[in-house]
Amino acid sequence: MATTLSFYQEFFNRSLQNYSLPNQPAGLYDPVRFTLQSGGKRLRPVLVLISAGLFGSKPDKAFPAALAIELLHNFTLVHDDLMDQSTLRRGMATVHTKWNPSAAILSGDFLMIDAFRQFHHYPDSVQASCLEVFCKMAVTICEGQQEDIDFETSESVTIANYLEMIRKKTAVLLGASLRIGAIIGGSDEKKAVALERFGTNLGIAFQLQDDLLDTFGTSAELGKRIGGDILTNKKTYLILKAIESANPLQRKSLSNAMALTNPDKKIAQVTKCLNELNIAALTAEKMREFHQLAMEDLKELHFSEDSLLPLTELSNLLVIRKS
Repeated sequence: MATTLSFYQEFFNRSLQNYSLPNQPAGLYDPVRFTLQSGGKRLRPVLVLISAGLFGSKPDKAFPAALAIELLHNFTLVHDDLMDQSTLRRGMATVHTKWNPSAAILSGDFLMIDAFRQFHHYPDSVQASCLEVFCKMAVTICEGQQEDIDFETSESVTIANYLEMIRKKTAVLLGASLRIGAIIGGSDEKKAVALERFGTNLGIAFQLQDDLLDTFGTSAELGKRIGGDILTNKKTYLILKAIESANPLQRKSLSNAMALTNPDKKIAQVTKCLNELNIAALTAEKMREFHQLAMEDLKELHFSEDSLLPLTELSNLLVIRKS
């Protein structure tokens, strides 16, 4: 019987319960507990488990690396929420809202530091290879985050710039998760690279879907306010495609809508401009392009369909999700 995505998700969630933290100082560790217990699909750490499993490694061997990925991911979310001044994450108050900005900074720092500590569970050669990928990925995420911030005030951002930014900020984490799992499983370099490329293309498709949901989803499904990207003037694919597709009059209308100060009116008017230009469909089309590239990368691995079932399940889940 093929191992399913849910098997790996359940294994990770069950194992995560054994991750213990000190009680004091509570101002540091309580926000960390809160963050890790606030849910999420755990897709990034699960990628580590799946990838290692493709090469015969048991999930418990890959768990420390999977935990490192989950800790790092949550570090980025805590700090990202603070930078964006987001008040909700997964339907719950963000750390800087529930506690304060200092708590968000410190608890995020702890998550990052403890992520690196997880690799001490592996032999020196495996540890060194994993940390090389992990460190490169972490630096790339920081570069992507800074570019995302810079884009908010830049008038010269292109669609190519945006796709490269989300590759750095979002997609490399999925790619690195798979590559680290492959290293732990003893993969050869060719297969590790193919898995990393699959994860990166899938990550870009994931972010494009995320952009769509931020504007065209629902608060109930997402667990956060719809239109957050619009309010913070994010140069998402939707906005950039609208600028590219619009005639001068439509472009002026979009510019006026983006300049509104009333939050509800701004979201409504920008969304109206996007609808007039059929941007949701155009974004979905681009998302499917990257999903298809990911599926082609998967074929290069020459594994059985049963072996790849968790990855195909996950890739389909990411592009049809509503939250």
